[in-house]
Amino acid sequence: MNITCPIYAFFDFPCPTCGVTRAILSLLKLDFSGYLEYNAMALPMIISFLIAFFVDTKKHSAALGAVFIILGLNTVYYFSRLCDIWS
Repeated sequence: MNITCPIYAFFDFPCPTCGVTRAILSLLKLDFSGYLEYNAMALPMIISFLIAFFVDTKKHSAALGAVFIILGLNTVYYFSRLCDIWS
């Protein structure tokens, strides 16, 4: 079964989370080059979402800061990937 990202199918460019599932599966197989090729920010992104949902960020401001830093890094990484695709 070939599942296509709906954002990629509609807009013809990848979303910020494109490749996360394949990256995590590669990481579980200890295929580090595959992980980096699919989406190097996959693991930090998952960690940031887990922190955002399971940590009381009102009490732990450092956790909220970590989430924003990771998501900011992912934004920079995403735009760099787009520049590579469009060049």
